[in-house]
Amino acid sequence: MDRHLLDDDKPSEYFESLSDMEVYTKYPFTMLGRLKDTHQSPIHHPEGNVWNHTMLVIDEAAKVKSKSSNNRVFMWPALLHDIGKPDTTRTRRGKITSYDHDKLGAIMSKEFLDAGKVRVGKSPQVVIICGFFVS
Repeated sequence: MDRHLLDDDKPSEYFESLSDMEVYTKYPFTMLGRLKDTHQSPIHHPEGNVWNHTMLVIDEAAKVKSKSSNNRVFMWPALLHDIGKPDTTRTRRGKITSYDHDKLGAIMSKEFLDAGKVRVGKSPQVVIICGFFVS
């Protein structure tokens, strides 16, 4: 995953190629897989679910990652920025909301990265920035 986030011009193609595979049914990747079933307000997110939104975000981030002093610290938060939405999304008074998804997402980002199944390097900066970026 790390290599595709850092090197691909369209990292969404890699993530989409895995989307129907078993990988998203195993921890910690279930955190990403659940984004597909999480709807968003069509007013603010016409692209649909959180997965579609996240794929758009990582592709847009990939276009400008060369401007970052640390591509890893730039791209991982792009992938994980809405990871807290599946657990916080509710329909309230006819509107889809995700209150406090940023706070939960900061915790979940650290958990995802600490799971050890994704190589993001030894830099604690990645975990710190993910936590800051999503909160």
